[in-house]
Amino acid sequence: MQSIRVGKDIEVRWPILTNGQEIALEGRDLTLFARLPTWAEVRVNFTAEDNVAIFIIPGKEQTTTGTYSFTMWENYGKAGQTAVDYCQAFQLVDTTCMEGGEDKGLTTETLNLESSNIVLGVPGPRGYSAYEIYKQYHPESDITEEEYARNPVDAADGAFVAIDRIEKKEKQIDAAEQQREQEEQIRYTSENTRVENETLRINAEEQRERNEQARIADEQRRINNEQSRESAEKIREETVATATQKADTASANADLQAARAKSLADHPPKIVDVGGLKYWAFWDEPTKGYVTSEYRAEGGAIMPVFWVDPETLKLYVTYQNGYEGAKFKLENGKLYTIKTVNQ
Repeated sequence: MQSIRVGKDIEVRWPILTNGQEIALEGRDLTLFARLPTWAEVRVNFTAEDNVAIFIIPGKEQTTTGTYSFTMWENYGKAGQTAVDYCQAFQLVDTTCMEGGEDKGLTTETLNLESSNIVLGVPGPRGYSAYEIYKQYHPESDITEEEYARNPVDAADGAFVAIDRIEKKEKQIDAAEQQREQEEQIRYTSENTRVENETLRINAEEQRERNEQARIADEQRRINNEQSRESAEKIREETVATATQKADTASANADLQAARAKSLADHPPKIVDVGGLKYWAFWDEPTKGYVTSEYRAEGGAIMPVFWVDPETLKLYVTYQNGYEGAKFKLENGKLYTIKTVNQ
């Protein structure tokens, strides 16, 4: 019996003799059934080429491994119906390596069956048993009548074994499907969790970017405020420095004038003797000493007298009676002479 991998399209060619003769099948009332490994029978369409029935077992309809058998009926369900069986035509196996021979993948497999004989209207005084008819057309067979009768029982036992295998296979398929559904549910839940986490990550990243933009804006405002503060501080320092400088200058000038006035008050004009002659000597602030003038302190010369009030630090000038020389005035720390009209 030939082994064929499940899933292949199988083209079956079955020669059928009629009463031992090669009689064409075309135009006859013939019905073909296939017995599956599940022991179920299905009708199969076929074409006739002379006395050869040609039909296809599609790979897509093969759901169970095991043995296939065929039955060709003539006048099925009518008076005078008859049939011929082809038991154990081939066996479906799970893998290519179980087929044996060259690995051809899932290409269409051609199965050439041996010829079978269908008997029509066999004459005889008592008729023939199925075993006798079988022996007439298979004289080379050494099968006994008991073995021939036992074949249906063995086939039934094989059917029960096949059914048990099918049920086990179906349970395995159901368990695998449940496992697949559980894994799919886990995958679906994991994917939902991943999507939720990704959404949270995207929202957090967007919030981080918004916070970063706000931080950058705050930092820019801080920089602007700091620059404004530094500018204001610089202006303040410059203003304070200018004011301080002016105050220091004014204070220095005041101190200088006060010191000069005090120095003049502390050093009033005095008469000095120069070569036996008397001259007025005046205090010179830059040299910090008395300088002898050209003015005589005795005789006919009448001189103005300068003095400082120590209380008010004001400079005064006194003109003696009969003095007709230049007059004096003090402005902004400078002593000016004033000429009269007569001069």
